[in-house]
Formats: sequence, structure tokens, C-alpha cells
Amino acid sequence: MTKNQQQIIDALTMEFERINKSITGKGFNLIDTSALQEKTRIEREWKQLVDEDNATWEKAANAEIDRIVELLLQDLPDWVEVERYSPEIGKYYMPKLQIRHERQHHNSHPSEVVTIEVIARKECREDGNGNSGYFGYELAYEPSPMYKSASAITYKPYYKTIEEAVNDPHFKEALRTRVISRIVR
Repeated sequence: MTKNQQQIIDALTMEFERINKSITGKGFNLIDTSALQEKTRIEREWKQLVDEDNATWEKAANAEIDRIVELLLQDLPDWVEVERYSPEIGKYYMPKLQIRHERQHHNSHPSEVVTIEVIARKECREDGNGNSGYFGYELAYEPSPMYKSASAITYKPYYKTIEEAVNDPHFKEALRTRVISRIVR
């Protein structure tokens, strides 16, 4: 073997020894996935927390709209229908109700009925690991129609209590003209 060939073999041997030393004792070959798996676990837990929070607020909004339906059924005349949004009336299931004259079809145009929606208001929060999600913090009430000020263009208006919502002057007038005193032919 020539001197040049011996140098090549020695250099290769030293390089393989260096490589073998660098990977021994680490518990992995090239990539330590434990940190990646931990980040995935944290993200999954955060998403589960967000989902559980949203489900809790959705349940609260649905329970509240059911409570409001019962209260309105006691307050309004017998010929007024108070219906929760659901597939039975051709609507998506959501925490919203419509009030209509009994002779109006349950799938009437929105301009012929009045509605109240319970909204779970949410805010964005971060967990300190780069994850963010929307968490509920209060229920709000949105009657329709309702008074909308010029500033309503920049945010969605709402009321903090059902009592405020049903006392909105536009809602009360629409309830009177569209439902209570409506002449249906």
C-alpha cells in the first residue's frame, strides 16, 4: 500500500471514529424527537382546552335561549309563536329564537318576524407557547331588529342582559307591528 493510500485510510478511520463518538450515548441517531413530541402534546392539550371551553359556552347559550323561550311563552298572547331555531322550523340549530304571528309560516322572511340570539362573546388568549385560541367570557343578547348607532359599524352591537335586549325601542316596535298587531290574511 502506498503512503497516499495509507493517509486516505487513516483519514477515513479517524472520521468514522469521530462520527461514532458524536452519536453514542444520546439515545437517538440524528433527530431528538422528544422536544417535537412535547410541543405536539402541548398544542393538543391547548386545542382540547379551547374546544372544551367553547362547548361549555355553547351549552350555556343554548340553555339560556331555552329559558328565554319559556319566559316569552308566558308573557306573549297565545296566538304568538315563540320558536327556537332548529331543523324543525327549517333553521340551523343555534341559540336563537324567532317570534311570529301564528298565521305566519315558520320560515317567514326575517322582515316579518323578530328574533333574539344569545351569543357567547369570546376573546383571544395565548398560552405562552405560541398557541392561541378564543375563550368565552360572557353571554350577550342580540335582538333583531335593534337600534344601531354609527359606532355599530366598527363592532357588533349587543346587550349584556335579556332585559336590555327586549327593551330595545326598535325591537319593541317591530314586535308590535310585525307580530302583536299584525293583520295576517
